[in-house]
Amino acid sequence: MFRLRLLLTTLLTMLALLRPNAAAQQVQTLKSGDWTVTLTPTQPGSNHWYQAGKLEIQGTGEGIRGVETSQLRGAMLGEISPNGRWVSVLHTGGGYAQLWNTATAERKFTLLAHDKKSYYARVAAFSPDSRRVVFYSYPYELSLWDTATGERVKLLSDVRKGKWWTADAGVVFSPDGKSFVLTGGGGAAQLFATATGDLLQTFDRPWQSFGPGYPGRFWRGATAAVFSPDGKNLAVLYAGGQARLYDVTGAQALAKANWTLGDYKPSQMRFWSGKLTLNGRELSGTAGSGLGFRLRF
Repeated sequence: MFRLRLLLTTLLTMLALLRPNAAAQQVQTLKSGDWTVTLTPTQPGSNHWYQAGKLEIQGTGEGIRGVETSQLRGAMLGEISPNGRWVSVLHTGGGYAQLWNTATAERKFTLLAHDKKSYYARVAAFSPDSRRVVFYSYPYELSLWDTATGERVKLLSDVRKGKWWTADAGVVFSPDGKSFVLTGGGGAAQLFATATGDLLQTFDRPWQSFGPGYPGRFWRGATAAVFSPDGKNLAVLYAGGQARLYDVTGAQALAKANWTLGDYKPSQMRFWSGKLTLNGRELSGTAGSGLGFRLRF
């Protein structure tokens, strides 16, 4: 029965991911610092994905610079880089993502974020100095890129073993920008060097038995992470309502705790989307729904 439920859940998740993304059919706005970026569909296709789009970029006190192009097929806005120089555009078809120059509204680089199959990039995260960008592409491609040259620094999927068959992923950079932690997709939390993409640490994680009558056990996946302000410690949330505190130089947890949101049962805590703050040994979080938690390790 357990395996049947797991199979049905997996199939439903894959069907949901293969549907045309409703967000790609609507006007999208991205704001960060002095910049506002708007993506507007202009030519809806017969399959309800638009075949072209209009990208408009506006800085504080500046006029709007825009371009209408067929290169934005089914596109979605990603992120604006911390230095305001770049805006990433995802979902451009064929596994590609794009970097646009905010000053000129010109497409500077088209990056093959997924080179195994024609799936699309879902997550883009810039380093604090904007010199690196990490892309996660469904189903399991992870890559680190140099924004100055448009060249791929490392294919992280070669290091992070296992296939990510879910659409969630998270990338969080350390305060000094020298490293970043990767979570999501049912995997462990892993720490990488920003400059080279080298794997620095794989953190331990909780496991749970299948239950009475079902032999074996399964590992709980990391769903989100946050660094302490000094970058020395890392807190990780795990599916199922568990959390662990680490020294970034060690794989073993310094302390463990549990977390939950409102009336949700720990077994329902499989994904996280919201803000996390680590202050000493106190971890707090606020989800997009407004629910929150606070715990001490």
